[in-house]
Amino acid sequence: MAPKAAKKDALDLSAVEKVLQRWSDAKKKEAEASKEIEACKTQIEATMLKTGMEVIKTTGFEVSKRTQSRESVSKADLPSDIFAKYAKKSTFVVLSLKEAKGSNAKAKAKPKAKAGGVIKKSKKN
Repeated sequence: MAPKAAKKDALDLSAVEKVLQRWSDAKKKEAEASKEIEACKTQIEATMLKTGMEVIKTTGFEVSKRTQSRESVSKADLPSDIFAKYAKKSTFVVLSLKEAKGSNAKAKAKPKAKAGGVIKKSKKN
């Protein structure tokens, strides 16, 4: 268990709440923008299919279509010694944000721990 935080190191939940709210709002904007991007891409791809063109140039834009591929192999498809020898491993941090259940977008966060916050450490592989 982590030692109790000193008063000066206490977690400011209202500041964290504000940052999390900004993040949540940005995620919603990103989702809306993603839908619009996909609609535009679908429309342009349909135009390219109809015309047989792979490059379209306008006065302000140029769009080109190309095919990209990646090759991969599953761990189950290889002997373990070969997989261990050639496997590439990348490690990165993933942060997940979810809005609290039953709260509206501007609701105040209520700490669940008396110390003012909990930080979970992930296990290293």
